[in-house]
Amino acid sequence: MKILYQILEAEEAKNFCFEIQELEGEIQLQQSEPSTPDDWCQLSYQQCKHCPLDSSNKYCPVALKLSGLLTKTELVRSYEQVTVRYINEHKHILTLKADAQSLLTTMAGLLIAGTSNCSHTRFMWPMARFHRPFSGLDESVNKAMANLSSLYIRSRTEMNFTDWALRYYQNITIVNLALIKRLRADVEATEPLVNALTNLDLFSKEIIFNLNNNMSGIAHIYNPVGER
Repeated sequence: MKILYQILEAEEAKNFCFEIQELEGEIQLQQSEPSTPDDWCQLSYQQCKHCPLDSSNKYCPVALKLSGLLTKTELVRSYEQVTVRYINEHKHILTLKADAQSLLTTMAGLLIAGTSNCSHTRFMWPMARFHRPFSGLDESVNKAMANLSSLYIRSRTEMNFTDWALRYYQNITIVNLALIKRLRADVEATEPLVNALTNLDLFSKEIIFNLNNNMSGIAHIYNPVGER
């Protein structure tokens, strides 16, 4: 499955191509990485406190993916308006105006969900497989809950759903905050991406809120018509 994002400009389009491959029953996202990664990509730099990787791994796998995204864009400010075109393998095309922060939020979310070598993001692979650009909050929360529910059924765990699911997004918030600390090593170059990761972290906290509050944030979606 291939996904193409284009930033349309007067002279030429900037292309961001993501390929999602299903290998041995697992979903992996293939995206080019810089030949010489920045220092903030090193595993030991602002390493997540719950990271299971050791010094045999030189780089953080999620940071490498984001570095590849960062080096291909010249967006400077989060509020900069760009024209974006999204195309998937089914020839579904969406063209719209968006700010740099929103664009990087949707692309960074796809990259993090599809980063196969991070044990804390692995549960989001199916969400990368069914990626939709610029999803609203209700749609994103609903998709995340559906993903968690499917994984919970397959796990056959005896834990209750809330306790079991909370661990995943509590771990993700740790990853998000560590990535933000990494990126702040170069504030000017990474300001839109830092803000994008902050948006993703707010989304993770929205999932945690819903898990702790009986899905109250999206309850209106499921209420029977007569009870609205």
